Amino acid sequence: MPAATSIVTTAKRIPWKRVLLVAQLVYVKGSAASKALTPAERQRLLDLVKKSQGRPSNLTEKERARVRELAGKALVAARRA
Repeated sequence: MPAATSIVTTAKRIPWKRVLLVAQLVYVKGSAASKALTPAERQRLLDLVKKSQGRPSNLTEKERARVRELAGKALVAARRA
């Protein structure tokens, strides 16, 4: 498992459009991205993406950071698969 700091660093570099694409990947059953997140993390990601309505400005800074963190975690797993 990668260090938490490397996941956060990777996540901060991801453009918002890619964050949303990775979030969609999480919901493809059986994908490595989906398996990388717990059910609670997948639900939180879904809730935040819905709240954002595609616009990062609709989220607080903390929420944007959480979306990026979860997307980064899923992206790292998908790249390893």
